[in-house]
Amino acid sequence: MILNQHQLQALFVRQIRLGFALLASVWGAAPRAAEPLKALIITGENNHDWRATTPVLKTILESSGRFEVDVLENPWGEITSARFAPYGVLVLNFNPTSDRNWTDAQRAAFLDAVGMQGKGLLVIHAANNAFPAWKEYETVLGGAWRSSGGHGSFHSFQVDLLDREHPITHGFPKAFVHAADELYHGLTLQPGVRLLAVAFSSKAKSRGTDHYEPVVWVLHHGRGRVFHTTLGHAASSMESDGFKSLLQRGGEWAATGEVTIPPAFVAWQPLTNGKDLSGWVGDPGVWRLANGVITGETQGLKRNAFLRTERRYADFTLKVGVRLVPDEGNSGVQFRSEWLPDGEMHGYQADIGRGWWGSLYDESTGRNMLVSSYAEKGSRVAKKNDWNEYEIEVVKNKIRITLNGTVTAEYEDSLSRPDGHVAVQVHSGGPLKVEFRDLMIQEKS
Repeated sequence: MILNQHQLQALFVRQIRLGFALLASVWGAAPRAAEPLKALIITGENNHDWRATTPVLKTILESSGRFEVDVLENPWGEITSARFAPYGVLVLNFNPTSDRNWTDAQRAAFLDAVGMQGKGLLVIHAANNAFPAWKEYETVLGGAWRSSGGHGSFHSFQVDLLDREHPITHGFPKAFVHAADELYHGLTLQPGVRLLAVAFSSKAKSRGTDHYEPVVWVLHHGRGRVFHTTLGHAASSMESDGFKSLLQRGGEWAATGEVTIPPAFVAWQPLTNGKDLSGWVGDPGVWRLANGVITGETQGLKRNAFLRTERRYADFTLKVGVRLVPDEGNSGVQFRSEWLPDGEMHGYQADIGRGWWGSLYDESTGRNMLVSSYAEKGSRVAKKNDWNEYEIEVVKNKIRITLNGTVTAEYEDSLSRPDGHVAVQVHSGGPLKVEFRDLMIQEKS
């Protein structure tokens, strides 16, 4: 058929319109959401309260928006290849208490699912206690609680990230405070595991080992990826942002080899748990915590008294509210400081009290006042016998102190102090009461 000029022009316009419509549909379409990862929690028997912890594990995974989670509560009748088939990741919240064992067929189905089919595996806490006579199970898990295993008392502790280059832990802070939990020790570890995080097991605080113990590791087993955490004794042990982030990101990595779920950490972390002085070291006759407020109070001291953090901090911004009564007394907030065997501390101090507010002092080093700003600034902005808000920023060798919104001290040190403890002080002398509230820290990578 031969088209005239008018028909050709109309056809050309229709084709152009069709082309633009097609491009618009491609450009304007919302990106397709990733298909949910199907996870199966294997539970139903455990020497821990699986009925309480399983719903929490399910909620944490599903709240990421990345998982659909089912629960298997018959760990003896449903361990089959067909039952595992729809799932990309298996979650072990299971430890037999009946001395039963999986049959040869059930063991084969489990090993095939991980090693040959490449399903991801998440191992939670006491799941590593299971099947002590089954060596292949221990190999898949990368380590286990066997005859040398144990734990101290149930307590809150700090988790230190050894490896922040792995996709699971990339973007994590250097450490986080974990909720009260059992800290395992004496576990077996298989060659080739990649250790991501540890925690110090204090003999004095928790009847531990005085060693750093592994709490998170990963490995490849055949075609499968395995994420293993010893954390998670109770539902309450799963409350920390660190545990939630590890579980979600560990699950995604185990299932896909990649991580897209952002860490669940808030930018600002509290320096106390609001209940007690866990994570701090000081004289209980001087220091107490109630209603979220740290109080140092004495009828007079011959020597300074300090309450310091157990862990060390490098680059950060610290916020703290402080009230000193009487204002004529003296106190301070230590940072990048070291403790001495006689109970003193040496290092930087944001000073507190009339004649001192807003100044930067170098405690017990012989350098004394580094920036004296009370006369010019501190006296104008400090609130006598009331709450004052300090913000202390430390990046490399630069320090900036802000009091009630006014920058009162800036200092660049020629000395190198890359990290140290945070502490608060009751100064020697007469009766004094100093209170600290809302201690929050934002660490810088």
